[in-house]
Amino acid sequence: MNIQKSYGLDIIRIIAALIVFIPHLILSFSKNVAYTNNAYIISSIGVELFFCLSGYLICKQGLCITNSKRYFLKNTFIFIKRRILRTWPAYFFALFSYIFFYRYLENELIFYFFFLQNLFYPMVSNTFFSVSWSICVEELFYIIFPTVLCTIAFILRKKEIQTKLLIIFTCLIIILVIFFIRINLNYNDWGSEIRRVSLLRLDAIAFGGISYFFFQKYVNYKYLKYLVILLGISSLIFVYYYFVLYLKSNSFENLIIASNLIFYHIYIFCISLIFLLDRTIKVTNIFAKNIISELANWAYPLYLMHILIIDLIKSFNIDSLLINIILIFFINFFTAHIIRKYLELPFIKIRPKYLS
Repeated sequence: MNIQKSYGLDIIRIIAALIVFIPHLILSFSKNVAYTNNAYIISSIGVELFFCLSGYLICKQGLCITNSKRYFLKNTFIFIKRRILRTWPAYFFALFSYIFFYRYLENELIFYFFFLQNLFYPMVSNTFFSVSWSICVEELFYIIFPTVLCTIAFILRKKEIQTKLLIIFTCLIIILVIFFIRINLNYNDWGSEIRRVSLLRLDAIAFGGISYFFFQKYVNYKYLKYLVILLGISSLIFVYYYFVLYLKSNSFENLIIASNLIFYHIYIFCISLIFLLDRTIKVTNIFAKNIISELANWAYPLYLMHILIIDLIKSFNIDSLLINIILIFFINFFTAHIIRKYLELPFIKIRPKYLS
């Protein structure tokens, strides 16, 4: 399956990493309520952007499973193995780093080795390796998506159905199941009870997957970009408005958040931004290409390590805010570069290829 390089999607990775990293800096150093509230909103959207981008990129690999009826079971395992080799090395490096730095040796640590720390509520910990909750959502999706897709493909193996439709149908099943589970829940904390529970967030990635095939089908529609821009802007305004209300009252009286409809508005904004940058950003300069690719490659390790590095620098008790920020940026990007070059790439290079 030949996939043309998209620098627009690389830029999305960079944006998503920065709008999680920078707000966490603000939350760590600022006591201004307006700044911290906005930082919370921006970082929340940044994580959702990662989810939708993941679905946009990964679900189309389902074609590698469904295009070969002879090997779709083997290709299912190859899909999972490829994702393991892509995500596990950096994750476990980060996990051991957090264990060492925070001296976290609680019995609950075992959950982190199996990506179960936020499988359901209550979460094992809201403090230790807190960013790992989103990785658990990804890892669970990497198992459920190909498994459901393979099952559907096996059941319908004798019917002539487009492989793209099988993937879309799989994503729709995930979205609908999560919708009906989530809408009937009673909870007190939208954050840790809903937003960060992996079983309840699989639809974010599936939404990104469906959006890829939707945009591919209607990409030549004359007014598509204008429609996407309108949807993206209106969704962002809507999301920001209701997040502000939520942070002010810290309650669920507002139906949009209480019924979890806020998620779908966030997804619409995210896929709108992904599509627009994917279709409009064209990079021809070789130097610019290399810089964008390198920064995009640092996004995942940067996301994993940034909280630890912020706390590491804060532990030095340096009075100058500027020096704190410079050190945090330098060490984060340097660490991301080292992880990418010496840990991620060796495993990426040995990933198996799909059978055809």
